[in-house]
Amino acid sequence: MGKVPPAYYMEELMKWLGRHYYIALLSAAEMFGAAHQKPMVTQVMTELPCFNYSKKKNDSVDWQFRSRVPSQFVLRRNGENGQVAYSNAELTAVDLVRYFYSAGGLSSVATVLAELREATDFSGAGQGVFTTADIADVQRLGYIYDAILGDCAQAETIHDELLTMHRDLKPVVLDPGLSSDGVEINRRWKVKVNHEIEVDEV
Repeated sequence: MGKVPPAYYMEELMKWLGRHYYIALLSAAEMFGAAHQKPMVTQVMTELPCFNYSKKKNDSVDWQFRSRVPSQFVLRRNGENGQVAYSNAELTAVDLVRYFYSAGGLSSVATVLAELREATDFSGAGQGVFTTADIADVQRLGYIYDAILGDCAQAETIHDELLTMHRDLKPVVLDPGLSSDGVEINRRWKVKVNHEIEVDEV
């Protein structure tokens, strides 16, 4: 393709920038065999503040930013040109829901989660990976595992861990970008279902 894959240079680049990072979202899911469709770019999560970059000079990287990189949930493995850091399965799942606009929307996220769920185990997540996101994101994650994917076992674990964090759940909108007027609310997850999620066959 005439381009150097970002995984070849990302470790050295981020060391030079003095930033923590990890391969994230759809690119991380692909590393678990759960991309469904091969991502067109490499999605990389790093710390705020945002830095200047040019998509015209390098359109192979989709930069995402968060306040802190939770290094305890970041894995490393040898790549073609040294090591590369990537989110573990549970952080990948949480991030996909939290940054769903960057992952192709909720239907795309649910389709990827359908494949990723074989690698996820949310036991202890209430004191662990769930603390990297908002309670609302965890509610949305649980709703998708439960009502969309029908994964009762993992949904139960997510729910139990969620209650250890916040026993009085407040209603949240499934898609904050859409109106929630007059929509039904899922009572278990307190999610206002204002978007119809469709999962592609996997």
